[in-house]
Amino acid sequence: MGYTITEEKNPCVTPLSRFKTSYVFVSYIPISSDFANLKESLAKLRLNDISFAFKTEISSTLVFCFKYGFLHLEIIQERLEREFNLDLIITALV
Repeated sequence: MGYTITEEKNPCVTPLSRFKTSYVFVSYIPISSDFANLKESLAKLRLNDISFAFKTEISSTLVFCFKYGFLHLEIIQERLEREFNLDLIITALV
């Protein structure tokens, strides 16, 4: 994942490898159990912020959650709470 700046007439076929992004992963669980709202909010936020990735998963404790890879955890968490009015539990992946 990442971007490589290139020329329109002579485009770069593959991105430069040194610009790959490494994520740290946690799980987001909505306190209200409103998973549809959290999924929609993450998708909307992702449209203008490439600093994170997410996917739906079931944790080892059989809780439905979103695996979330981030560069800046606090920023994304704050935006989800402020812009989408979500209360979240954030856990380390187990």
